[in-house]
Amino acid sequence: MATNPQVKVEGWLATIGESRPVLVHRATRLRAEGLTNREIGEILGRSPKTVSDYLCDPFGIQARERKNRYRGVCVDCGGLTNGNEGRGPNAPKRCRRCAIAEAKRRQTKWTQETITAALREWAEWADCPPSSLDAMASAPSIRVRRPVSGFLEGGPPLPSPGVAKAVFGSWGAAVEAAGLRYEPFWRRAATG
Repeated sequence: MATNPQVKVEGWLATIGESRPVLVHRATRLRAEGLTNREIGEILGRSPKTVSDYLCDPFGIQARERKNRYRGVCVDCGGLTNGNEGRGPNAPKRCRRCAIAEAKRRQTKWTQETITAALREWAEWADCPPSSLDAMASAPSIRVRRPVSGFLEGGPPLPSPGVAKAVFGSWGAAVEAAGLRYEPFWRRAATG
């Protein structure tokens, strides 16, 4: 049976709000009629893997047990972490409550004074004024995905270019307000 996106969307819309037991019952009935997981998935608007989970683990007991095995211990309070991300590098280090508290603690309130101080600190660390791409490369979300080649990473935290623009009007104006010589990133990349 060829995959028809319209059938999949209609099947998904028809099953919004249906509980797992209802979906398990429908999947079991369709399997008894001889349909494959792919065909059942198209009717229910679910993936073949989800249909397989419905048929092999109808009450979700095995999935809950596996999730509980993946739970870790929070580094801050000793409570249990969420097991959704599995083990390894993606496993959370903190429970939800401590993760929220840590995120709030790490939020820096960028003002003119804190921005100029951060730019001067970074310039002292790198022996050159920071470019907007240096600021982007210093963001944890960018660093995890892929480093920005040709730009320095690992230095003191910098405000995002958007924050500097909101406070000073442009990245260059922020750099100059810090008492540094502004040089566009493309010029610095071309020279070296």
